[in-house]
Amino acid sequence: MAWPSQALGAFLALSLWITLSSAGEVPLGVNYGTVADDLPPPSQVVSLIQSTIITRIKLFSLDAAILTAFANSGIEVMVGVGNDQIKPLANAAYAKQWVKDNVAPFMPATKITYLSVGNEVISSSDGEMIYDLQFAMQNLHDACQAAGFSSIKITSAHSMGLLQSSVPPSNGTFGAGAATILGPILSFLARTGSPYIANAYPFFGYLGKPNSTNLQYALFNSSIPHYDNVTKLKYYNMFDAQVDAVYAAMARLGFKNITVAVGESGWPSAGDQYEPGVSLENAKTFNSNLVKHLTSGKGTPLRPKAPVETYIFALFNENLKPGAGSERNYGLFKPDMTPVYDCGIMKKATQGDSSVAAASMVKKEWCVAKASAKAADVQAATKVKADTLGTAILETLPLLLTRTQVMVPANTHTRCSAYLWALALKKGRMPKWTVTLV
Repeated sequence: MAWPSQALGAFLALSLWITLSSAGEVPLGVNYGTVADDLPPPSQVVSLIQSTIITRIKLFSLDAAILTAFANSGIEVMVGVGNDQIKPLANAAYAKQWVKDNVAPFMPATKITYLSVGNEVISSSDGEMIYDLQFAMQNLHDACQAAGFSSIKITSAHSMGLLQSSVPPSNGTFGAGAATILGPILSFLARTGSPYIANAYPFFGYLGKPNSTNLQYALFNSSIPHYDNVTKLKYYNMFDAQVDAVYAAMARLGFKNITVAVGESGWPSAGDQYEPGVSLENAKTFNSNLVKHLTSGKGTPLRPKAPVETYIFALFNENLKPGAGSERNYGLFKPDMTPVYDCGIMKKATQGDSSVAAASMVKKEWCVAKASAKAADVQAATKVKADTLGTAILETLPLLLTRTQVMVPANTHTRCSAYLWALALKKGRMPKWTVTLV
């Protein structure tokens, strides 16, 4: 059937109903790093994250543009306070002004839930910064309380390297030097109800002993448990073992009621030839199993009813990060917002219900064909499969459609993906929503 240009207006009433399943909130976050020159603007990143089951992000430094973009998004934000700010924040007056300048402008529209002071500070060789850390944390806490931001918790991220022993988990022990420094910090966390943030990477645990058995244990694929003779608990993955080792180390210092959250955990999908265990398949396996583990509602063997709040490293591949090739390939997404691999974080889509009752619960999107567009071209474009997007479509669709959403001719009985059209018209990526004619 040929469509004269004046008849293309008939598409106006054609609607698509996109229903995203409402997954319950899980303690799943992601590190939103920005050490790259090709990342999408924060406003597009908000939409990307909202299309996933990720409920929170972690920033390595305060970024006003990102904090503004996430206003009213419902996504929780952990803001990293740079190591360079620790010394000045040890001054109470400076901390008070810092909160006024860097927190107050964004609250409460942006859900800042944590200020994480410094990153792996105790592992550094800067004695003055290490000494100032506890005071900077206390001053930020006091400043937030005084400003009316009592919901913001103050914490700090630490390397697993602070543990001199972690196998079996019950043997978790902080090194003598770290234990002395951590004492007042753990007291602060216990007093304020803030979590201990551990950067736990089974990938690095595997690198310490790169054999096939340890690889499967790191990837959540071990069929043979690692048995802890002290607690009589079985461990089928290194992630749980690392977390429980931190719990054991804190308990040795007399702190048994501080929650452990994981500030970073991930696996690189590519790297240099000399880097063992680095591959797309291993990255997909690790993060897929990590997501399944976190969304199961289960905790660790030591705390089975307490899911571990975890921030996957990282949201994007970051092309300007120094070091080995793997450093630039931890991302779940490429800079164009296409997934590096499927690890189960995208929200599921179902066919919409055209009833009036359902109309208020779904998102209706439609698009109008340009008067100059040929009917055959529009119809052909809508038949492109979601996973076969090519340069030709990128160049063609903007010439056919006048809006940045979705358009399907009435006589096209094929499923397509809303993110395809958004990508074509915005040069960006949206979630893989399943779209069906109704």
